[in-house]
Amino acid sequence: MRPRARRTDPWTSHQAAGSIRDVTVNQGAVLMVMRHVGPCTDEQLVENYMGLLTSPYWRKSLPVQSESGIRTRRRELADMQPPKVIDTGRKTRLHSGRYAIVWRALEGQEIAANEGRLRGIIDELEEQARRERTEGTLFDPDDGKPRRRE
Repeated sequence: MRPRARRTDPWTSHQAAGSIRDVTVNQGAVLMVMRHVGPCTDEQLVENYMGLLTSPYWRKSLPVQSESGIRTRRRELADMQPPKVIDTGRKTRLHSGRYAIVWRALEGQEIAANEGRLRGIIDELEEQARRERTEGTLFDPDDGKPRRRE
């Protein structure tokens, strides 16, 4: 995954995004902390990440990242296909009074299972598209049943 800068960001942001090479190292560090901590909000993730940086054991394996960088890496992990981090469906109230999503890092087996399900869905869609092209069959988007073109 490549570092990002918004189109509206100044040229310095684009230059900084282009200079980052170890994004996957940073993502891996965030994932490792999330697996250690368990389900957490971004605020809790940042707090725990920064706290672990003070530990002699963790300091050796965690790169220093900004709070914003930690949140961005978590978002990238959630946006991956298949995702490495998921929304648990729970919300919790922050100190500010706002609600935040509780995120959870997936383990290797869960990622593989998601990857298999995703591959199955992609294969099914490719098969439907092939049949639509060759047989003139359309599939109802609501129920997935085939119907003939009129």
